[in-house]
Amino acid sequence: MIFHHLLSISGIGFVLYRGINGTELMATLFGSEITNPILQLRWFLRYTGVSIRAPTVAMTVDFCFLILFTVMRIGIGSFLLYCYLRHPRPDWVARFASLVIYGLGWVFWYFIVCYAIRKYGHKLNFFYIFGKLNNSLNNTAK
Repeated sequence: MIFHHLLSISGIGFVLYRGINGTELMATLFGSEITNPILQLRWFLRYTGVSIRAPTVAMTVDFCFLILFTVMRIGIGSFLLYCYLRHPRPDWVARFASLVIYGLGWVFWYFIVCYAIRKYGHKLNFFYIFGKLNNSLNNTAK
């Protein structure tokens, strides 16, 4: 996470120094920070103990964060990166920086998915086992 912030700060400084690619950097920062309110909500729920008292609320917020992160950074971000890299105007520095930020988004996404599987995998497995048990009971009653 600290690498993300250092990369953003250095990117802003570099854009200010060069005087170009400001629009692209601001669009990138907007796309990467759009999930921040839900991330902060997760922290406040955990800090106040609501996550323990209402695990369904915590799970809903976690899945909303995962879905929003996936849609914004992986889905829309992939399309925008493709359009940006196909454009003839950006120089190699801007292209490299966009690939680094995009790659960091994939790394974060991987860790978020691993966290979700580790935290909620047993609950989803419960529903799978419960569904199989329910179907086998229905089949024997006929």
